[in-house]
Formats: sequence, C-alpha cells, structure tokens
Amino acid sequence: MKIERVMYIVPAVKREYKKDMKNKVGAPPIGVGLLSSFLKLHGYVVELIDMFVEDYSPSEIKQRISDFNPDVVAISASFTESISVAMNIAGMVKRNFKAIVIAGGVHTTFLPEEVLSQNVDYVILNEGESTTIKLLEYLKADCKKEKLASLHSVGYKDEKGNMHINRINEPLEDLDSLPIYDFRGFKMERYATPLALITSRGCPGDCVYCASRAMFGKRYRLRSAESIISEAYVLYQYARGSSSILRNYMAIYDDTFTAQRVRLKKFCKYMIQTGLSKRVAWKCESRIDILNEEILVQMKECGCIAIHVGLESTSQEVINSLNKHIKVEKMEEVLALMAKHQIEPLCSFIIGNHSDTKETLTATIDFIERIQKKYGAYVAVSPNTPLPGTELYNNPEKYGITIKSNAWTDYSLLKVIIDTSNLTQDEIRNFYAKASEVISNRED
Repeated sequence: MKIERVMYIVPAVKREYKKDMKNKVGAPPIGVGLLSSFLKLHGYVVELIDMFVEDYSPSEIKQRISDFNPDVVAISASFTESISVAMNIAGMVKRNFKAIVIAGGVHTTFLPEEVLSQNVDYVILNEGESTTIKLLEYLKADCKKEKLASLHSVGYKDEKGNMHINRINEPLEDLDSLPIYDFRGFKMERYATPLALITSRGCPGDCVYCASRAMFGKRYRLRSAESIISEAYVLYQYARGSSSILRNYMAIYDDTFTAQRVRLKKFCKYMIQTGLSKRVAWKCESRIDILNEEILVQMKECGCIAIHVGLESTSQEVINSLNKHIKVEKMEEVLALMAKHQIEPLCSFIIGNHSDTKETLTATIDFIERIQKKYGAYVAVSPNTPLPGTELYNNPEKYGITIKSNAWTDYSLLKVIIDTSNLTQDEIRNFYAKASEVISNRED
C-alpha cells in the first residue's frame, strides 16, 4: 500500500467558544507539531490544517484535502468539546476520499471505541510519535490486521467489524530524541503565546480532576536543560525574523516546570549565558508547594515575569478531597513573594468541586478579590467539568457528582454540567457567574 502523504487536522471548537479557548490555551497544538516533525524525519510528506485559529467552511476543508491528496488523514481528537467536529470531518473524508482515517489525542485515548465507531479506521492511544510510525509502516507493508494485535497503543476494527484495543502503553523514555515541533506549519501569529514549549511528560500527582497521569503515565519524564534552551533559541530566532509574531514573550506549558530544581537552575543559567534573558520574557506553570524565595529570585534574574499556580479552592478540606497535596496556608505566602519580586501571579480556581459548599465557594471568591487587589494576581476560574480520563468522570457516584449532559460540546470548561451532593447545577452556575464578575472587575 502506498503511504507517503499525511494530512493532520486540528478540529475547531464551537465558534462561540473559539476566541475564549484560543486565549486560554495560548499555544499552537505542539503535540500535532511534534508528530508532523517526526513523520517528516521518516520521509513522509505532511500538511497541517489548524482549524483552532483558522476558519474553514466544510467545502474549504474538502478542497484542501483534495488539493493535497493524502494517503492518510490524521485527526487530532483531543479536546472533548470538539469531538463532534472531528467525527464530522472523519465522515466527510470517508465519503469523498480513499484516504485512511486515523484519530489520536486525549479524548481518543480514553474513549477509543466511541471514536472507532464513527468513520475512523485506526486510533492511536497515549503518546503518538513512535506508534504512528509503526502503524504507517504496517500499512505500507500490507500486513494483515491480525498482526496489529502486537502493536501497542493502537485500536482498529477487524474484517467482521469487531473492535480491538491494545491499551499497553510504552511511554517514550528519551524526550531529548524528539525533534523541534513543526511550528512553521501553524499560523503562529494568531496565538496568544506563539513562542511555546513543553518540556516534560507524565505527572507525579494524581488530582481527581486531571487526566495527565492517565494520559502520559505516573513517572515524570524530563527533557534536559540543554534541549530546552536549544529549542527556545530556535523559536526566538524564527520569531525574530517574522514581523507578525510577538517575539519577546515565551510560555512553558509543563504542568510543573519547576519540579526538578537542578534542571531549573541549569535552564536559568543558560537563559543568561545565551542572552535570551534580556530578549525574551517568559512564564511557566508551577505549584505553591515547590516555590520559595530562592527559586523566585533565580527565575526573575533570567527573565521570568509570570508563574501560573493552580489553587482550586481556599478550603483545605476541599483541597484534600481533590488529592492535590498543597497547603492553603502557604498560598498567600507564595503570592506575596511573587509580587515582591515582580513576578505576576497567575492563579486558577475550580468552581463547584465535588466537596465544595456555599461557604467554601464564598470564601474562595472573597480570596480571589483580595489577591487581585493585594498582589495584582490574574485569576481564571472554570466550572468543575469531569472530562474523560479523570477520576471524576470514571467514578462520579463515588464523589457525589451527577453529570447532567451527554453532549460533548458542553464539556467546554465554560458550562456547568454537574450537580454535587452539596450544590445544584444552578447554584454552581450562580457561583461561577459571581466569580467571573469579580475577575472582570479587577483593577489594572
């Protein structure tokens, strides 16, 4: 079978959510960009369609596919709220083209049977780089489908229509072996933070609202500081030559970039040695149980201007129920240190945690108002949304949650779709509106 040309499609969320999601996510789809680079290294011709920031009508998508004439159309079915769009595209491809349809991403990993039932020939679970190459090589060799049983992290339908899902996950060990993602394939200037990196996979934490550990594994795997600084420098040089890209602001989207202090220290040293600390301001994600004054001083010296920390609630009982392992008493202490060293606190909270009450939510909203005024914190809130792959989604009864919608488009982190044992859907919706109002009234 001839397999040479692969088209990757990043499907859109609903139009009314697109602007908000683009600003929340900020970065181009780095995972798809990595897959593109990886396939190109193996000799495939790849084209990207990023519907996340580009508007395409169905006829325009069809024309793009026709013009490229791919052997494989690979759809990134990661965002749950965009899965219906992804499956519509899959159906259009199967009706009009002879291309093989593959789907991968977070939603696909946790609900592969659902995706396979909708015009998709193969699904790829968990991390996709090496699995995608192996699958394409199987297809090129015209191997019988029975032989796919030995290929880990792949799902398919046999000749009788029976589904086979191999859930054995083999996480990539050497992240430094990955190429720089294919940033030239995206409209970088249309993203809030086009200079973006992801430098780790896996998560040592096990929060009930997060699917990171289920997606990437328990063990926290890190790229080296040398690998990170090399990519940062390449991205900066690319942006420097582009008049349309904001080139002096970089974002690192690891769940906890600061987890490994030796690596962080090296990275900060390299930022200074290369001169990037004077040219590029940057932000990252961290946790309040990791940050202290020594680390903050070190990060400020090499250009860090903002750090995001997920606080979720100001009730220690609620925090404990989330399996988050942070101390509420340390929250304000760390925010004060960040403000002292002129590092902007970026804080996020979940409204309607399964153990929240009216009292805990009132206290959380009061805290949000205070840290905005006192420390200049930028705050984001989202309603508690049990996404596929999370403990809350898998076991809602255990946590006293009733999921009120089975429409994936409602899983947008913008809509309230649950009752809890303490709060009705309307009560959570009202608290979410109050929190959003407090944030919108922030004095800059």
